[in-house]
Amino acid sequence: PYNILSISSNVGSEVGTYIIDKILDLHIVPVTVKKKYKDNEGSAQYFVKDAIVASKLKEKERKKPKEMLLLDYFIKNVDRHAGNYMYLQSIQKFIAIDNGWAIRGNNIFSRVKRFFIDKRTRSEMKRLFEKEEIPDHRLFNTLNSIPDQVFQKALRKTIPNSAIMKLLERRKKILRSLSKFYQ
Repeated sequence: PYNILSISSNVGSEVGTYIIDKILDLHIVPVTVKKKYKDNEGSAQYFVKDAIVASKLKEKERKKPKEMLLLDYFIKNVDRHAGNYMYLQSIQKFIAIDNGWAIRGNNIFSRVKRFFIDKRTRSEMKRLFEKEEIPDHRLFNTLNSIPDQVFQKALRKTIPNSAIMKLLERRKKILRSLSKFYQ
């Protein structure tokens, strides 16, 4: 059986999300690297000083930016609740942390049911963008212009090839959905 620590601390998901953030030029995921401690491998993420956890903001101030929504759809992150994204007032920007549930296989929802993941996040993953959440044309062009090989090369040492292939399939689905708005 799984325990909470082993599922939520997925090194490949954490580091892979940072790599994808860099490729897409989003700048919303803090630097995240693989680290070995004693006999264990894990991830270390830059601590964003003075950032406020979104759960401490007023409800109307918590609206996820379109960059974060696009990233979460792309990486299939089923755990983006107000406890794992932050707001950095000094630069007026949201920061995506705790990406351990991202870049997983199709059976993730059966595993999620055992944990306290809010239903809104699960339903977000099952649909495509609502009209008010549509990424701007720049984000669309960025996602569309990057060749598959860039993702494959950057991620091959971090996540399994099968996960990379699923990621690229999701990108095609997102691009098909968004292309309706940019024709």
